[in-house]
Amino acid sequence: MLDGPWAAVRNAHREHLDARFLPVYGETGDQAREQITRLLTELPAELGMASAFPTEYGGSSDVGGSIIASEMLAQVDLSLMVKADTADPAVRALLSRVCDLYALSIIETNKGWFLEHNRHDR
Repeated sequence: MLDGPWAAVRNAHREHLDARFLPVYGETGDQAREQITRLLTELPAELGMASAFPTEYGGSSDVGGSIIASEMLAQVDLSLMVKADTADPAVRALLSRVCDLYALSIIETNKGWFLEHNRHDR
């Protein structure tokens, strides 16, 4: 009840994020980087942040669930949360696709201007 509509997301994080995911204080930068990289491979996809994306792009259109996933990961390790958002292959692929589609829409919308101003015969 207290966890609201995303209780399942919170519970999944509570069940999976055990002591392995706690920060280790006193590590060198290289040790911390190695630890975070290893932990990223141990995060199950369902705990990822990609759920915010529309279903046609591999997400579940659940922005709230994605925010809760970030929040739960941040409570364990902020560094891991930041890296998880950017290292998730689904997120990277989706962002690349969205950027491509956005650029294509700009070009299509302004096709006349591009043709007029980007002539190679000048």
